Amino acid sequence: MRVKTPISRPGDSGFTLIEILIVLLLLGAAAVLVMPSFTTGLAGVELESAARDFVTELKRARLAAVSTQQPRRIILMEPEGSEDARRYVLTDEFERRLEAFSLPKGIGFYVEDSRSWPVVLSFYPDGTSSGGEVYLANSAGKRLKVRLDPVTGYAKVARRDERDTD
Repeated sequence: MRVKTPISRPGDSGFTLIEILIVLLLLGAAAVLVMPSFTTGLAGVELESAARDFVTELKRARLAAVSTQQPRRIILMEPEGSEDARRYVLTDEFERRLEAFSLPKGIGFYVEDSRSWPVVLSFYPDGTSSGGEVYLANSAGKRLKVRLDPVTGYAKVARRDERDTD
């Protein structure tokens, strides 16, 4: 017995140009709608990364104070003009500059209390510190609190958005 196979005609298989254009148009529209959520997520990740880097430098300053048996200070520099407060330095007990650092563009320090600039965070040879709280804020308005414990000298990043009250 012989099986008949259908004969394909030109134009019966594949997609038309119109169908492909419609699919590409829908994919483009979906990308435009999703893109803002990626950019705000990226800004939050950059803020968390900057906060972790700052905490690492605070821990290094504490370790240097203990190992050298000499006080160390992290000084948050005063904003210059319209520039955000982004710069900070590591100094010795006489405030001689040992290293200088800068936060990424779009991220700055924010101090909630009435302290005046520059803000000084001190670490002592016994492992203690001056203590304090400093916020890092991005241009989207999200803030992360960095806490410096005065008894242990340890610094850590608060995990929740600090617009809420404690």
